[in-house]
Formats: sequence, C-alpha cells, structure tokens
Amino acid sequence: MVLAAPRRRYRSGGAGGERHDAGRERRGFGAIRRRRRRVSHPARAAGAPQRCPEADQSQHLRAHRLAGGGVPVRSRRCPVRRPAARPRCQPLAHGGDIRRRQWRQAANPVDDAHRRPGGLLLRAVPAGHLLARTLCRGEDADLRRLQERTPVPAQCAGQRGQSGPATLHDARRGRRLRVGEKGIDRVKPRIRRTRGYTIGITIFVGADGKLGLWENGLRQNVIFLYEIFKAAPNCARVVLLNHGDGEPTEMLEGLDLPLTDIVRTPTMIDTLDYVIAIGAAIDAPTMTILRENGTKLISYRGGNGAVISMEAMIANPRRPDAERYFDIGLFDAVWMTPQHLHTYRPWIQTLYRVPVSEVPQIWAPTFLETRPVVKEGLFGYRPGRDKWRVGMMDPNITVMKTSHVGMLVAEAAWRERRDAFQAIYVSNALPHIDNSHFNSFASSLQSVKAGIMTVEPRFVSADFLAHHCDAVVTHHWENGLNYVYYDVLHGGYPLIHNSEFLKDYGYYYPDFAPDIGGKVLLEAFDRHDKELPAYQARCRELIARLSPTNPDNIALHERLLTAPIVRL
Repeated sequence: MVLAAPRRRYRSGGAGGERHDAGRERRGFGAIRRRRRRVSHPARAAGAPQRCPEADQSQHLRAHRLAGGGVPVRSRRCPVRRPAARPRCQPLAHGGDIRRRQWRQAANPVDDAHRRPGGLLLRAVPAGHLLARTLCRGEDADLRRLQERTPVPAQCAGQRGQSGPATLHDARRGRRLRVGEKGIDRVKPRIRRTRGYTIGITIFVGADGKLGLWENGLRQNVIFLYEIFKAAPNCARVVLLNHGDGEPTEMLEGLDLPLTDIVRTPTMIDTLDYVIAIGAAIDAPTMTILRENGTKLISYRGGNGAVISMEAMIANPRRPDAERYFDIGLFDAVWMTPQHLHTYRPWIQTLYRVPVSEVPQIWAPTFLETRPVVKEGLFGYRPGRDKWRVGMMDPNITVMKTSHVGMLVAEAAWRERRDAFQAIYVSNALPHIDNSHFNSFASSLQSVKAGIMTVEPRFVSADFLAHHCDAVVTHHWENGLNYVYYDVLHGGYPLIHNSEFLKDYGYYYPDFAPDIGGKVLLEAFDRHDKELPAYQARCRELIARLSPTNPDNIALHERLLTAPIVRL
C-alpha cells in the first residue's frame, strides 16, 4: 500500500537537510516545485538516491500511474516519489474547511464502485497503514493528522472494525514509532472506547433556538429514537446532531434531554459509530468524512418523499420541498416505517441501491403530558353527552392526508341522524377557504349550509381534543400511520379511520367509502360509552407496543444497526 505523501525531499539528517526543510516551509510548495531542479541537496553528495532522469517522460509516468493508482511509486529506477495533486477544500455548513483525504492502493485498478460524489476515491486500507489528511490552503505542507485505518471486508464495507495503533516511519531514528509516542508531536492518538457504541441522530434547531416539536410528527420521532438508544443496553452514548440554523436555548419541560446532548457534528465526527439522518439532512462532504472514519450512515424515512416530490414537481407555483439526491451512494442502510413501504420502498431502493429495512413506528405520550390541558385533567373522553362534537385534524398539505373524505363521512352521518351532532369542526382548513375548489366543495355540503360544519385554523392536537372534540374522523391515502391517531386513542376518544394498520383499534371503514364511514360513525356514537373500558384497554396495549422503552423495539433497532451492509 502506497499513500500520497506531502511534497517532501529526502534529507540525510545533516545541517543542509534541515535548512532545506525550513526553507520549504517558508516558501511553500510552489517555490520548491519551480526551483526543484536548481536546488543542490547535500544528501546527493553523501550517496543518497538520485531522481530518475526518466521521471518526467510521459511513458515512464504512465507506468507509474498504472502501478500506483495515479501517484508514482518508489522503485529502483525512480526512488523519489512524485507529489500528488493538492486536494480541494469544501466548506461545511457550519463554516470551516473539510480536508479532503486521498487514499491510494498500489497495483490495483480504480474500481468505479468505490467512487463517491465529489471525486473522492475510497479504498480499503490494510491495518497498520496511515491516512494522511493534508492541508488545503498551502500555508503548511506537513501532515497535521494521521489516523489509524481499519481493514474493511468487502461484504461489510462502511462498518467500523478494530485494529492496532497506527505507526509512522521516523527516518532519523530508523524505526516505526507509535502514534502519540515522543518524537511525533503533530499526531494525536484517536480515543477508542472499550465498550459500547456512540450514535448520533440528526435534528434541526431553528434560528429562534426552538426544536419545533409540535410542527410535525417527524420532529417528535427524533426524540423517540433518542429515547430508544438511551435505553439500549449496548449504547455508550447517544447525541442529537444539530444541522439547523440556531442553537437550542431551552428544553421542553418533562423531556429527559439535557442541552449538552445536542451538539454539532464536527465536534463528534471522530467518535461516532453510527449516524441516523432523520430530522435534518447532512451535507455530502460531512458524510464523506464520516464514511472515511468508518461511521455507518443510516437514512431514516418517516415521510413519503416520493409522493411529496411528485406533488412539488407539478405544483403551480412550484414547491421547493421535492427531494434532492446529492447523497446517493453515501448511505449504508435505509430504514422506513410500514405505511410508506408500498409506494416509497421501490423508489428509494432503486435510487440508493441499498436494501430498505422496515422499522416500527414508535410513539409515547411524552409530548401530550407536557400540555397544560393534560396536567389539569381536561384531556380525555367523557361519556354521557347527548350530542357529539366531531373534529377533523388532517393537515391538508398533501394528497395523502386531506379533509375531503372525512367531511363526506360526517356529512353522510349528519344527514341520517341530525340530532346526534352538535358541531363538526374541520381544522387545518381555514388557509384554503379562498381556494375556489375547496370553497365550492364545502359550500355544497348540507351540514355546512346548516351551520353545523365549520372550517377552523390549526390547533395543537391535545388542546383541540380537550376543548372541542368527542370523536375524530380522519382519512388517509397510502399513509396509514400518524401520530395524531395515537393522541386520539391515548385519550380514549373514538377514532373513525380507514387505516388497515389499525383495524383492531378505533372504528374502521374501507378506503374512499364515505357512505360506509357515516354508518361507522353512527355505530360508534351508539356503542362507545358502553364499551369504553374495553376500548381503553386495547388502546393501552397498542401504546405499550409502540413505546420507545419497549424491549422488543430496542432489540430490533440495535439488530438493524449491526446488520451487514449490502449493495444492490
């Protein structure tokens, strides 16, 4: 294995050699390269190896490139190594530069399967060799950092292994020194843990310092993943990697999450064994550095990016939320929740060429319990009402979850038994009131004309349920699991839904069948109070199965972490 080294001349250890090195540091690479043939090195008089006279001939250089992956190697014909091209710098999102590393392997052709975005060549390096991180600005050409590298089996490329300490040849002392030993003052040994792994989970902190945990379910999903690995027996440390615009200022009361566990990725980049990208994207240069360090990168897909991208592409005006695939080839695994497998798994598996593993959706009433209505005892179903207040909480921002069918379900039930309903509230719909289609659709319903069904703004689910709802009607299309379902079921409220994943919970009606849905709503009105204890018991069983501290969930996630990496 021959690695690219900084531009360095042989020195005999004498005074002349020392003066030559000092001059190189003052003048930089450019001056030395221009004056290379005019410099008279004292080592030549002492019988040191001479530069091959054929080194500049194109035929000889081509032979060198074939032998060393593009960098001339030492041989009897040419003992002097030709310096490699200086790598480019790329800025990280947080500022600073990434020092591009170059790995070279002698007598091996370049395999396109190992190329990564940005032109960086990643190759497996045997134990005992070094990875040289060179500087990119030109102010100093010496090695700033040498890291030990691990042999990576072909079937498990990208996983972290174990190896002995890296070593560096010291020409003056004539032997190989261990990293950190006296005599190598520029190299710091890498700290290795004796047990357990360190995992990072991405999160986005807004410029205002808030986590936005009530904006969407994905933000809460990040915290639930954090709780899973915090309870995992083999995890030494779990941190949240902030790739947002701001820094956290205060944590939500009731969360067991210290601010010290929210860090920037560069501060942990050398100690992370696993990274799960879920709450925020990671830029490609940072992902490349993580892969070089042996970190396993996992993409967690909690939303259906395929449908969202198709919507964004045909929207007028165009929406900016379509997926961008700058990270293809950088992930080692993809995890996906069950409701997206049918439409999204083939999409991702074909693009990223890695298997997509199913992970269960996880949830706990952690965030509900922080709301004042829960602490004051206002949250939860109360039996005995003569007329129900029916609510809808579909977000109305994607075709997968709109209020159309839910409104038709409530309309069908109201037409059959008008005395069963006090009010029907359609939340998250007020922004669309000026849309000509939605205005026409809503105005055509008899319950709207009678003033029973009204269009409302957005609410926090716990507050909406506590103050305005006795039952919830919802509808989805290819998105059958949603955190709002668990909010409703946890409170014991009747949930009228079409999710095949939850057929045994709440009250189920088939897809796009509002007439059947209306009958199911009336059935719930007649039965729910009588069967409330059994209904609540089934809901508690479901919530326990979804819990981040459920041993089955913890074991599954740890098993997926250590699964072999497979390329399709």
